[in-house]
Amino acid sequence: MKYIITESQYKFLINDEKLGSTKYTKDVLSKIALQYRTKKEFERANQGAYQAAIKFGPCYDLTTNEEVPCKVWSKEKNSSMYRPNTKNTFGFLESITTHMETSDYGDKLVYSFTFYDDDNKIVGVYVGITNNEERRRQEHITAKTKFTDKEVKSAVNRFISENPNFRVEFTRLSDPSDYATAKDLEKKYVDEYKDNGYKVLNIAKTGGGGRTFMLDDYFIQKAQDWVKMKLEKGEVPYFGEYDKFDHTNYSAIRRRNLMDDAFKGMVYMDTKKYSDDDIFNIAMSSDSYTDFYKKYKYTAYQQANRRGLLPKIKSMFEK
Repeated sequence: MKYIITESQYKFLINDEKLGSTKYTKDVLSKIALQYRTKKEFERANQGAYQAAIKFGPCYDLTTNEEVPCKVWSKEKNSSMYRPNTKNTFGFLESITTHMETSDYGDKLVYSFTFYDDDNKIVGVYVGITNNEERRRQEHITAKTKFTDKEVKSAVNRFISENPNFRVEFTRLSDPSDYATAKDLEKKYVDEYKDNGYKVLNIAKTGGGGRTFMLDDYFIQKAQDWVKMKLEKGEVPYFGEYDKFDHTNYSAIRRRNLMDDAFKGMVYMDTKKYSDDDIFNIAMSSDSYTDFYKKYKYTAYQQANRRGLLPKIKSMFEK
């Protein structure tokens, strides 16, 4: 089957730097890939970049064994499509993901960080799982990981910064085992420490291991810092407001199922019941209808909307 395409369409399909996308170059994709620890995480978190990496192939014609564009232009569909009779080697994708762990469920061991005060009493414990104990130990202590240039503080690093005089001890609690066993052991140790009255520093749920190291703590802490900031200002921390404040972090929290920990203290909507007169008075204390919406979206405005009072309030501002 032959396809007739224009010169610009041809350049779009074979351009080595922007194949399949005017946004993702090879350099850009290489940097994006460094943000993720596994291919699965890369694919879920950034479908656009992942698919763009696949489009770089290289692809080969199954009949001639010649390198060909992975995609061709379909005149019928007026869009690009994967070329028939073609094998994608996924060579470029493989080249930018060599640093990634091959599986989320490889053998892992359980480890702990234990903190002691001047009297040699335990003041804090963190328990985790990993398939590389030396790398994990360094990442916790330095807040640096090869997967991102940004400083990503874990609960351990944060506790060290806040308590520099405490002695810290890294301990290997188990030999490597399959992921399910390591996950159960991690929970067992956490529960034991809690039952014995020790302060457990874990923020995220147990079982994250290499898949989510530091990132879960990072996402949760960002949300909780926002809650703390709102409360210190005497304001109510609403879900919808945080979504607008930091949609990227909000989405990451929902995607990773961290809502229970990250959204602790946030309020879905105001539980205070306002009378109609209260709502009108609050509205007229605002500079404009838009100001009323921005200031009281999750409180008086929300109740006014449910009661059908918004048209009257809007007309009051138009006078």
